[in-house]
Amino acid sequence: SKVDCAKDLKTAKVYMTVSGETKEEREAVLSAVQASAGFIRKELAADFKALRTVPSLTFILDESGVYGARIDELLAGLGRG
Repeated sequence: SKVDCAKDLKTAKVYMTVSGETKEEREAVLSAVQASAGFIRKELAADFKALRTVPSLTFILDESGVYGARIDELLAGLGRG
């Protein structure tokens, strides 16, 4: 959902939204992506050959979508009462 890259391009925080019913399911997906960070970085290097440095990637679970959906649910419940 968002990427924050350091000015020197050595590191990048990748915020990702993951579909899943439970927090455990979302964290399992995040864990799998984190385990693949080296492979993803290598693929980026192949696509962005003009860059001298491809950032080291840190993946972070973005729960804002889940939070927003919960707020919508609560607000909808207020309208019924």
